[in-house]
Amino acid sequence: MALKGKKPVKTEKRLKAFFYGMAGVGKTTAAIQFPNPYVIDTEKGSVNDQYVDIINKNQGATFHTTDFDELLSEITSLLTEKHHYKTVIIDPLTKIYNDLVNSCAIKLSKDNKDGTEFGRHYSMANKKIDQLMNLLVRLDMNVIITSHGKVLYGKDM
Repeated sequence: MALKGKKPVKTEKRLKAFFYGMAGVGKTTAAIQFPNPYVIDTEKGSVNDQYVDIINKNQGATFHTTDFDELLSEITSLLTEKHHYKTVIIDPLTKIYNDLVNSCAIKLSKDNKDGTEFGRHYSMANKKIDQLMNLLVRLDMNVIITSHGKVLYGKDM
């Protein structure tokens, strides 16, 4: 059996980043400044005038979805089809993830139980997110994921 190793070659690295924070701090504005952005918009924020101008100036495009399977399909297309985009932005992943957790709870519900016992719904959702992350790592593009800042609970927490 032949060895599969190859001589290493130098390749240009691509940024993989996660921007999170409270609304209005500039996550989206910073992300869409990257070259040739392909914005996967889950909250229709990219329709705001200031974002439209920046995305168009940077020769970008937007795709609106709140469905995890559509998101996965679009990332797969970016991985397999020829295009001019250099940066993919998922803005924000929060909406997709929350919907995914809820749909997993529904899928796991049976016998008058809601599917959330022992956090099984989170485990199922996290496995799907892992699938997405594996595809994003393989992309020869900058990858920026934005997310809402964590909600604070109670005083001094």
